[in-house]
Amino acid sequence: MSEEQITCPYCNAAIDKDSEKCPNCGEHFKEVSIPLKIDSLGKFVVFNIITLGLYQYIWLIFNLKNINEMIVKEKDKKKLNFPIIILAIIALISIVNVLVFKIFGAIELPQNLAVIYFIIGKIIRPIFFSLGLILTYIITYRIIRIIERYTKTKYEIEITHSETAWLLSPIFFTLLLSPMFYLIYFIYTFKERVYNPKPITM
Repeated sequence: MSEEQITCPYCNAAIDKDSEKCPNCGEHFKEVSIPLKIDSLGKFVVFNIITLGLYQYIWLIFNLKNINEMIVKEKDKKKLNFPIIILAIIALISIVNVLVFKIFGAIELPQNLAVIYFIIGKIIRPIFFSLGLILTYIITYRIIRIIERYTKTKYEIEITHSETAWLLSPIFFTLLLSPMFYLIYFIYTFKERVYNPKPITM
């Protein structure tokens, strides 16, 4: 055995000292993990309620770098970043719309302008809400797939998710209607999915 090799503690095979997994018996020397962590599901929910749903997107922004580091296929980066950029633009327009509405609400507008602004506000808001929900679905699904591919590539372990639970997550997590809750739950239960012979799919 050379200086560049060590003995596998599980099967005693001679392996490279930098190995994370024994090529002979398949055992991992490091705990299977991803660079995304949720310490408390309850705390996340409480913070999200307090911030009226903003916390989940703040969490997404702060973890975007770690998510991108897990990307195995380059096309996943485009598929993830594009809807995030669109969602950010919608959020900015919505904020501007609310600010303008507050300003206009404080002054008296000519009747024709007030009617036009009121109609635009009533049409734009539901459209933006619907687009935001659709984009959130796209973003969460892409991140789930990135985690699954990363786990399979790095650890040769397949983990699964439930398409039905992901689609119906706003019904399961009725506190704030968002599929982001399923993603958070998926990350929170990552180790259980990896080490359980029959991974949970909810």
